[in-house]
Amino acid sequence: MFVSLEEELEYISNYISLQRIRYGDQLKVEFLIKGDAKGRLIAPMILVPLVENAFKHGVNMEADPYIRISIEISDRALELKVFNHKVPIADNNDTPSGLGIRNTRNRLELQYPGKHELKTSDEPQTFTSTLNIQWIS
Repeated sequence: MFVSLEEELEYISNYISLQRIRYGDQLKVEFLIKGDAKGRLIAPMILVPLVENAFKHGVNMEADPYIRISIEISDRALELKVFNHKVPIADNNDTPSGLGIRNTRNRLELQYPGKHELKTSDEPQTFTSTLNIQWIS
């Protein structure tokens, strides 16, 4: 099952707007989309966990939260880059760390076998996820 890429991008935009309301002006978020989403289909909620992860691990109003989300759509592929500063967060033992990315990797393997690449860069002060998905013809 696939859904409209336009709807997925609108969902992400609404999620970011909600976070901006929640955290106010102190939260710095860049959200950039390049390319045309019209007519493109994507597996539902495949991009969202990477965006949510940035907010989960990148927002603490006692620190200097910064998140950059960029999406580039071409005729052959979609590239999502999510970057965030790491901030100290209270330990929450209810949610195991890394589960969202592991689940996303599993879903990508099922829905885009041989047609995707997900890279993460976990540095001491920053975290970056880069996802490339080749369009399925």
